[in-house]
Amino acid sequence: MNLDRVTLSNDVVYVLVNAAIQGYEASYKQERLGILLGRVHQNGAFVEHATPYRGGDRTRSAAVVNGDRFTRRVRQLSTKHNSLFLGTFHTHNEIAGTLSSAMSLEDRNHLCEDPPHLVELIVAVWGSAQPSRPTQRYLQGDVGSYRFRIAGYQMYPPYNLIPVYSHDAN
Repeated sequence: MNLDRVTLSNDVVYVLVNAAIQGYEASYKQERLGILLGRVHQNGAFVEHATPYRGGDRTRSAAVVNGDRFTRRVRQLSTKHNSLFLGTFHTHNEIAGTLSSAMSLEDRNHLCEDPPHLVELIVAVWGSAQPSRPTQRYLQGDVGSYRFRIAGYQMYPPYNLIPVYSHDAN
């Protein structure tokens, strides 16, 4: 399947940005990750549920999880919400004045093989008094003294960047 967009409910945007801010504010900063659930329609992924994953070890630039436990959690949440597993999200924090929302080679590893990932969202957060600038590819915004950027990537070769939008599901 060739996805050409990812649309997030406003509730999902809140969960993603809140997880990123919590990681940014943690001692020594910590990467956060989680599970994305929803549906696919006409080459678009519609993310209706995002759940931070609490297991695993975290550092400033990585999160390591047990694949079997992660897969069990994906299946539990998918059944609970009667939704498809669309993929995962993880955060990138500003470290030493640098920030990236690009997908690394490590980001291409699937945390759950069955069901497979379709999309990976990278949520970058940084502190700034400057307002965010509009963009066609990323979802960007401001929350208090923080700025955020959400980038979407297809989780299959060639791992293309795909536009991310927000839409109130109510």
